Amino acid sequence: MLIAVNSKRKGGEVAYKRIPVNAMLKPYLEGITTVKWVKLDTIREKFNAVLPNHKLYDLRTTFYTHCVTCGVAESARDEMVGHSGGKLKDTYTDLPDDYLKQEAAKLIW
Repeated sequence: MLIAVNSKRKGGEVAYKRIPVNAMLKPYLEGITTVKWVKLDTIREKFNAVLPNHKLYDLRTTFYTHCVTCGVAESARDEMVGHSGGKLKDTYTDLPDDYLKQEAAKLIW
């Protein structure tokens, strides 16, 4: 399970999104035990060099679209991309890792 800080929170609130490592992602993470973070500008620069007609945000859109077309449950999609369901839903919903892994296993394209 990848745990990432969700940078899009109001008022500087720290929130996390959980991204299960499924069969399609796992080969790219083999042997990686530590992730060294770099500046967002550096990531954008590298991304734009490879895909000049796209924005880095397009990756998020593509991921969410694949989740929809592969039948991943809305609650799991929202958790993986860090969408807020609102105060009430966020307060009373705590999806287990096994559920997120089960839903992420549907991501095959």
